[in-house]
Formats: sequence, structure tokens, C-alpha cells
Amino acid sequence: MTDSLVERLALALCEYENRHAAEEFPDCNAVGPDGWSVLMGERGKEAYRAKARFMIAVLREPTEAMVRAGESVKAYDGIEEMESYGHPKEVWRVMNDEALK
Repeated sequence: MTDSLVERLALALCEYENRHAAEEFPDCNAVGPDGWSVLMGERGKEAYRAKARFMIAVLREPTEAMVRAGESVKAYDGIEEMESYGHPKEVWRVMNDEALK
């Protein structure tokens, strides 16, 4: 799995948009080492990457509800709540969970 958010989202979009074809033609589901279908050309991959970049750009500015959700995540020192916010990964997940509602 790649660490690039663009690549991860592009692959997920490709999988989502082609799920019916995958069910109909299971023999065409061979995946290469990069995670893409072996039938996907570079132009097709770039088209999905462009969609992914656009979607990430849309998510760049959080909604007020997402901000409130992120602010609700508090850090703990193991025993008591601290006055700072939680780990960035947890804040990111909570904010995105709010966006998915």
C-alpha cells in the first residue's frame, strides 16, 4: 500500500467505479505490484489521480462541524486529560468521520 494519499484515493476511486465490471469479468481483475489493474494504462491512472487531487482539494477546508469534532479530541498523559489537542492522526480521523455523516 502506498503512503501517498493521492494514490490511495485514486486506487479507491478506480476500484469503486469499476466494481461491476470486476464482478462480471473476474478474470480481468489481475492487479500489478503497484495496486492497479494490469489492464490500466498510464493515462487511465493519471485520470484517477487528477480526480483524487480534485477531491482532496475540496476537503482542504473543514466545515464548522469538522472543526468542532477535531477540537473535541483531547490529549491524555496516561492518567488525566491535558489542555492540548490529541494526536494529529486521531484529530484527522475524527474530523473526517464528521465529514462522512
